[in-house]
Amino acid sequence: MEVGTAAEHRDVASAAHVDVPGFTAGHRATRHPPIERRASPREDVISHLTRWDAPAFTDEEIQQMTLNVILGAADTTGTLISKAILYMHEHPDVKRQLSENPDLIPGAVEEFLRLVGVAMNVGRTAMADIEVEGVTIKKGDRVLISLY
Repeated sequence: MEVGTAAEHRDVASAAHVDVPGFTAGHRATRHPPIERRASPREDVISHLTRWDAPAFTDEEIQQMTLNVILGAADTTGTLISKAILYMHEHPDVKRQLSENPDLIPGAVEEFLRLVGVAMNVGRTAMADIEVEGVTIKKGDRVLISLY
């Protein structure tokens, strides 16, 4: 498929839509905000998307983007919480320190993000030619780096 405007690919995107049980509530929650924001804009992302004009997004496209953000955040947040709980189970001294001194929790959250983060890999662009274990990576090549 060639790259084009959103309008040119709406039929393809609509045909590819799959209704997944369990996401119905999220679907309903994101259905009306684009319509409401067009009528009464606010200083939020949905309002900005309703005013986008190159090319304009349909209400359905805004709804899908909003749902993707909500579901993506729910997945990564839940994963981080689960990993943090497991870490504290495996390191009871950390759990005890946080229980005894709740002021440490904000810093601990940042540390959990670093230590047990939910991103397994990151994409990068090589800034210079380099050889890694006999493989040449040229400047501009895209690479996927495993964080674990």
